[in-house]
Amino acid sequence: MKQGEVVDLIVENGRVRGVRMKTHAVYEAEAVVIATGTFLGGKIFIGDSCYNSGPNGLSPSVELASNLKKTRTSNAQIQNRHSGQSFEFFS
Repeated sequence: MKQGEVVDLIVENGRVRGVRMKTHAVYEAEAVVIATGTFLGGKIFIGDSCYNSGPNGLSPSVELASNLKKTRTSNAQIQNRHSGQSFEFFS
């Protein structure tokens, strides 16, 4: 198990094969679990002001959110390996 900020998925032939980290490390895997919570594309709204942020002022995962949208346009899917059910990316 690895912990860190994932910035991109490695997708080959429509399947997720690993992840690319913010540190530029690459981890290949048969299965990838991404637990982003409220950090994925997080924004704070105060009145008319808006800025990127995660909970409690922590950094949001902006780069991963952007890359997931790009992956979506290449018709990749995330598959739940436990149930075999496919999930479409959403924005």
